[in-house]
Amino acid sequence: GNTGQAGPLSLQSLALAEAAGTPAALVSALRARQMACAGPDGVGDRLEAAERMLALAAEREDPWAALWGRLWRIEASCQLGDVDAAESDLDELAEITHQLSQPVADWHLARTRCAIAMARGRFAAAEGHLDDAVRLAAQGLDSRAWQIRAIAGAKLASMKGIVWVGLALFILWLVSFAWPP
Repeated sequence: GNTGQAGPLSLQSLALAEAAGTPAALVSALRARQMACAGPDGVGDRLEAAERMLALAAEREDPWAALWGRLWRIEASCQLGDVDAAESDLDELAEITHQLSQPVADWHLARTRCAIAMARGRFAAAEGHLDDAVRLAAQGLDSRAWQIRAIAGAKLASMKGIVWVGLALFILWLVSFAWPP
């Protein structure tokens, strides 16, 4: 398809959802907007979508909308270089995932904690969170759990200065595309 149309179409879907006044339509339209603005140039739009999703979540007491809004805000904050803001959202994200009590929510929390820990140079904590994320992914959330482990582990190893481990895991990840499990 023509990805250049995604931005204008997502704005149109947002306007239609707002006019309809249907919360479920608005949640879907915000998700479409967030996806349409995935690149670096769309960080402001994604942050706005996150704030609107969080407001909608609070209004409707919808923990799934709260999860998505919080994840989007953390991601946008990281992309803007504001790791402090991203990290300040982790406790609320943990509360939401506890409330949802769903493996996919736990997976999002673990992978997000891993990313923040890596950004802060807390490598032991990052490895623990990565292990949690991979364990959850392997429980049926993502058939590529070992690929996730390989690429994230490669980045973590290289950040720790263990270049040969990082290189080996990266090669394993590349080979996985030639010989999927």
